[in-house]
Amino acid sequence: MNPATNKPDNARPTAGGRKRRAPEAEPVEAIVAEIDDADFRDDVAADDLDAPAELDGFRAKVAAFDAAADRLVERFSSPALDRIFYPLSSAADHSVLWHALGAWRGLRTGDARNARRLGMIMAAESALTNGPIKAMFKRVRPADGPGTKEAPGDQDGPLPYGLRRPVTSSFPSGHATAAFTAAVVLSDRTSFPLYFGLAGAVAASRVYVRLHHASDVVAGAALGLAFGLVARKILPVASPRQSRKTVRVRVR
Repeated sequence: MNPATNKPDNARPTAGGRKRRAPEAEPVEAIVAEIDDADFRDDVAADDLDAPAELDGFRAKVAAFDAAADRLVERFSSPALDRIFYPLSSAADHSVLWHALGAWRGLRTGDARNARRLGMIMAAESALTNGPIKAMFKRVRPADGPGTKEAPGDQDGPLPYGLRRPVTSSFPSGHATAAFTAAVVLSDRTSFPLYFGLAGAVAASRVYVRLHHASDVVAGAALGLAFGLVARKILPVASPRQSRKTVRVRVR
């Protein structure tokens, strides 16, 4: 203890007998900050530091794409197109349209298994898309959805043309996923323009009725193509042409 200052004497004797001042203790906060900073530099690569900026740039491009699609829809929307796209979008709710086409396929081929197989495929697609996939994103649907022009701020009233108000994430579009899944499964060399044209119309209708962003539909279409290709290998649905060939082979 130094009697002059009434503080501990930090001086230590040296080899020559003179005292050397001991270094002051570094504050604990500074040490922790230095360790944390070193760990951060070691654990985070340079490309990881740039990831937020890259992600913001990607989001900006997606937003610009969605805005351009919205302007296009606003430009061409009309009562005549309303009478086409609203009922079409409503018909595809719960994949009713695709189940109906599956039943028709079963009748045309004379084999009810084709209808059951498509039903199983659509059920599996819906469970995956509306379950874990949408839960990963939880994207909000367009604010200016159907009915808001007629009743601004009304998000609970009935929708025009019998449309169902979805409660799941906007991304990806379940209607687009189901449409392109069914198109891949049902189409063959001669009928693919019909099925893919119908799938494209259903997907576009979701943007037209303002229940989805355009990017939701693009992602849903890509997902549906992937689902369809896998489903065709696991549960193939025979076309009328294939059924006729099978019948001819049996007759022979």
